[in-house]
Amino acid sequence: MHSGAAAFIDGEQETFFERYGDWFYLGVMALSLVGSGAAGLFGVESATRRKRAMADLSRLVVLLGGMRTAADEPELAAMEREADAILAGVLANYARGDIDSGGIGAYRFAMDQLGRAATERRIVLAEAEAE
Repeated sequence: MHSGAAAFIDGEQETFFERYGDWFYLGVMALSLVGSGAAGLFGVESATRRKRAMADLSRLVVLLGGMRTAADEPELAAMEREADAILAGVLANYARGDIDSGGIGAYRFAMDQLGRAATERRIVLAEAEAE
């Protein structure tokens, strides 16, 4: 009988998977840990980007209060320009994927309220000017 065949039949020769099976198992476990860690880091980074992108919403709320008490037309126009700049930044964040459709909905609501406040304040300023 051939010496290799005899060693295999007697169980003295290990197969490839018998010899390296533990390394495959450890490798898969290590890759799993690395993948889970990377997914966790990406999740935290994504949440941070969204929080940063939604920070301008509080600036719009401050502008809303300011528009309702603007002393004159130039002050109101300056606030509208600031709101337009914020909107440009929001659209850039949306294009990058930092804001989802829910965030855009919140910004849209705020911008609608700003437009309404500016119109109402212009009416009040015009009436005060006419008197």
